[in-house]
Order: sequence, then structure tokens, then C-alpha cells
Amino acid sequence: MTVTVSPEYRITICMLVLTAIAVLLLSPPGLIFVEGITLVDTEIQHSSGHETFVTTKLDFASGEEIRNFPERIGNWSAKSYNKSSIEKSLGADVLLSRTYWHEDYFKPIFFLIVQGKNTSAFHPPTVCYPALGWTIETEKAGGVEFNVTDVAWTEGSGWLSEREGRIFHGSISAKKLVVHKDRDGVITDRRVVFYYFVKDETRFVPTSITLIRISTPSASNSTDEYALELCKKLAGDTFPLMFELRPPEKMLGETLVAEHGAMGCLAIALLFFAPIGILLLSFHSVRRRLWR
Repeated sequence: MTVTVSPEYRITICMLVLTAIAVLLLSPPGLIFVEGITLVDTEIQHSSGHETFVTTKLDFASGEEIRNFPERIGNWSAKSYNKSSIEKSLGADVLLSRTYWHEDYFKPIFFLIVQGKNTSAFHPPTVCYPALGWTIETEKAGGVEFNVTDVAWTEGSGWLSEREGRIFHGSISAKKLVVHKDRDGVITDRRVVFYYFVKDETRFVPTSITLIRISTPSASNSTDEYALELCKKLAGDTFPLMFELRPPEKMLGETLVAEHGAMGCLAIALLFFAPIGILLLSFHSVRRRLWR
């Protein structure tokens, strides 16, 4: 049985193919081969409008890599803790809990990395802290930013264009909480909490979510800003160890020509030749039929 395709149908198919080829060649490879591209954001389930595209240097799904995260970072030194019970209760796949000290500040900074694949059960700090007996005093979403201190980052320009709004301007948005525990009306522990999420955006449905949380004790409202600045400093010093900016990319067509010269031009020409040839023949068939 022979299937006959009408010229009009061939024209439609060829136009779609030509459009797809044009989009492919005019797109940067990073938008097509998106492996390793993630979002750093302050919200877990939706976009906050303050997100930043990055590429990961650290494999958050690897327990070994997470455990080997540096304990010594500049003037910071750390001690790790076994939090396997918390890891199990949270349903986390990977968890790292450390306390960092800076030789100039003499104040402990608590650093936590938690990753889970069950994104529907992944509870943000606004849920976890009350569940653990903490009271949230204040919550501030977005607008709390920390500077990335690494020179390569501060001089970088991001991997998307200014027009697309993803260019890196030197700071990352995070979320701030102030929480406390009390006994018989007396506050026994009070902390400033600073956190953000790392969301795998390479698929329509994120396959994993990572929480980066930094916190430190704060005795009163008057010391909150100082505590927040310490959290920001550790966040800025640890961020370049986990992520890197992706440099601006050329379009795929430009890359083919730049890397392969005449052969790249020939490959592009061949991509267009077949659908254009079929398109011209189809137009000719339609024209002949109309003039009969």
C-alpha cells in the first residue's frame, strides 16, 4: 500500500523543519544541552523573581563529595557533626552539618546542606523550625542579598544576556528568618537564619532540591544585623566552591563555523538543503495543479 502525501502537507512539514533548524542554530548550546544548569532561588516550589542561573561545581547528590566539602576556607575552620538521625527524619538523601568559626569573629556559624529527591515532602525552614519547637519572629523573602567574594565571580557576567535578565551583578538573593526557643516564657535560644534553595531546572519537573542554610546565635534585635552579616560572609565565601558562572556562549551555528570552518558551513548548508529542496518541489506541484 502506497501512502501519498499531498504537496500542502509536505510544505507544512518542511516549514516546521526549517523553523526547528533555524532555532537550533541560533540558540547557544547551553540552552539545548542543559546538563548541570541549576537555579539558586529563595522559594522551593515557584520562582521568586530573584533567582540566578548557575552551573554546579559540587555534586550535591554525592554523599562523598558533600562530606569532602572544605573544612578550611580562608580564615574559616569547621567541625562536622553526625546528623544521621535528622537525615532519616527529614527523608534526606544527603546531609552535611557543620559549625564554622572565623578567626576574627569568635562566633559559631552553623552551616547545613540538605538534598532530597522527594520534592513534595521537602520542607523549607519556615515549616521545619516550628515543627522542631522554634517560634518564627520575623521572615523576610528576597531582598536579602550576599556578595560572592571570589574574583572570578565578581568579574563574571553570567551566561545569559542582559536582555534575558539572567546576567550576574555580583550578589545572590537569599531568605532571612529570626527564630527562637523559649521555656516558661523565657527565651533560651535565638538565631538568625539565612538560606536559599538549589533547584534542578534541567527538566520540566525538578528531580532534586537542595537547601543551603546558614545560621548563628543572636541575643537580641540589636545584634541581628551583625549576625546576619556573618551569615552573609560565610555564604559569600562558600558559594564559589559550589557553583560557577557560565560564560556568554555563541550560537550553535557560530560555534560550528568557528570550530570546523568550511566543513561547518557545509553541514549548515546540508541541514537546510533537503527541506528547502522539498519545499520548492512542493510549491511547484501546487502551482501546476492550480494552473490546470
